[in-house]
Amino acid sequence: MFWKKKAEEDIELKHIKAPADSRQAYRINPTTDDPIIVHSVKESYEVMDISSGGLSVYSKTLKVENELDVEFSLPISLEKIVTRLKVLKLGKKNVCHCQFISLSQDMEDKIHKYVLERQKEDLRF
Repeated sequence: MFWKKKAEEDIELKHIKAPADSRQAYRINPTTDDPIIVHSVKESYEVMDISSGGLSVYSKTLKVENELDVEFSLPISLEKIVTRLKVLKLGKKNVCHCQFISLSQDMEDKIHKYVLERQKEDLRF
């Protein structure tokens, strides 16, 4: 005879849920102590969230389909990330959801590393 072992119900695990939106990568919010500021020719924007595929910023001037050349640094590195952003959609309260265009693999890896580090920080608390 075979008996199924009962699952332990008292174990408390922390689960990370995949994003429920259309993004293909996990996104993270920068800390208030180390914000990420994206600079374009005309304006600067504080990053609300970032993933290896794109980022979100607050802007009253950007529109869907706008493209802009930007540069920014991540808190873990002083090296500038230079890329082009395309605004995919506008969310509530003038939040612009943008996709990276022409991002090199090396730069994408740096962003991905930053996202993983921030995930680890969030899981510690």
